Amino acid sequence: MKTKKTCLMIAIALLLTVSVNVLAGEAKEKKSKCCGQETVQKVTKKAEILKDGDIPLSQVPKTIKAVAEKAVKGIKLTEAEIEDGNYELEGYVGKDKYEVKITPKGKLISVDVDSKNDDELLIEVDDETPTSGD
Repeated sequence: MKTKKTCLMIAIALLLTVSVNVLAGEAKEKKSKCCGQETVQKVTKKAEILKDGDIPLSQVPKTIKAVAEKAVKGIKLTEAEIEDGNYELEGYVGKDKYEVKITPKGKLISVDVDSKNDDELLIEVDDETPTSGD
């Protein structure tokens, strides 16, 4: 009876650990044995915090690039950076330069257009605008 209580307490502790770790970031499996039964524990590493600065386009998630490409049809992305925790992607359509700001969750914040006609247009996106995945 004591062994069953011990196994139950260990299982509850593992369940609580799994719950906390899953909420903290990406999970990977770690197997352990208790009382003759194999259990699977989710172990997580801390969620990565985006640091300000330039980043290679190859490190920008595909979903973020897709939001920019949907917001500006035909954009050829040239640069990427993180500013205030958000992605800023730059690119061109013809001779017009665009800067697209997107949250890490893929919500479009704004599109800034610097046209060769010396006209600048800033398109702000309000909170009501649905984006893919919302």
